[in-house]
Amino acid sequence: MKATYYFNNKKLKQSRELSHEICLKKQGENIKIINEKIQLNNKVIIDIVDGKFINESNVGILLKEKTANLLTNASVISLLPDIMQEITKLINNDNENIDNEIELSDLEKNVDMYENLVDLYNMIRSIYIIKDEKDDHFNYIVGKYLDTGLKELVVDNKNGLLSKEKEISDMQSKNYFPKFCRKIVTNKEGVKEAEQELKKVEKFIKIFKKDINALYFDIKNAGENYELETMISYGKYNISIELESVGIKKLFDVYYAIKAVVDNNILIFDEIDAHLHDVILREIIEYIIEKDKGQLIFTSHNLSTMNLLKEITNTIDILDAEGNVITWKKSGNSSPINLYKEGYLTNDFEYDYFDLYRVFE
Repeated sequence: MKATYYFNNKKLKQSRELSHEICLKKQGENIKIINEKIQLNNKVIIDIVDGKFINESNVGILLKEKTANLLTNASVISLLPDIMQEITKLINNDNENIDNEIELSDLEKNVDMYENLVDLYNMIRSIYIIKDEKDDHFNYIVGKYLDTGLKELVVDNKNGLLSKEKEISDMQSKNYFPKFCRKIVTNKEGVKEAEQELKKVEKFIKIFKKDINALYFDIKNAGENYELETMISYGKYNISIELESVGIKKLFDVYYAIKAVVDNNILIFDEIDAHLHDVILREIIEYIIEKDKGQLIFTSHNLSTMNLLKEITNTIDILDAEGNVITWKKSGNSSPINLYKEGYLTNDFEYDYFDLYRVFE
């Protein structure tokens, strides 16, 4: 996998092209990093193969020590927070908390490399991904009605089961969007923050679902922490978000999608139109376009998005089934939807309803 990012410094009138390339291999139930490469303006600054730096002489002591024996299981980018803590200690001359072998001269010598890594790390942190989820309540039913408790649900990865404890720890340790349709475990301060956020979600959901009365948490003790389950009140009855329709759950995802983009992040949204009404989708895209912040990348089977995009852009790139990029260019009253349906932009749909007669007649 390879991703390229562009950084512009308007004051210095300089631009940089940072690329991050990583190759993964599945070994049994584990995933190993075979090689990882970071380039600045097509010049290699980090090159790792089988967990070892190829250009070791150009890598700082700090980076080598903090990543020793870890690079086959973790990306060098993911290890940057620990490295940055050490850099902060170096800058503040906190000699009691730093390794004697690490000297400030190492930081000064490799300051450009560390700056580029930090920029790359911050860029990656600003990327969010939302995947389309199936409407599966199995884990919820097992945990709810068998009363297995937070730590006692059997872990069986082969059969697709994950314990609640592992699911929660994964959510807290990774840069995921909060999933209110799952249970949240947090401390007392976290409860207040979650309730404030849920009020914002409620305000958003009510725009599209007028029959919803309120969103609230069913709060239970979980040792030293609290377990929160999102509930929806319709006035006469209440229901867990887990047992709600996929469409309602989708609106939760959409809320965080919009929030990420207007906060100047990059969002990749898989199947943005799935379980979402066409009118709602159009209004959301129009709002994001008008805000003109962040970047939204999405996949969709809904052709109506083309009509909206053609109004604000001169070109639309279409990816066909073979991975080729076909570009539609604005010309007079030409419609990308009509050209797409008629096969002028892609050959993916070389069939019509007459072909069905050969199957059902």
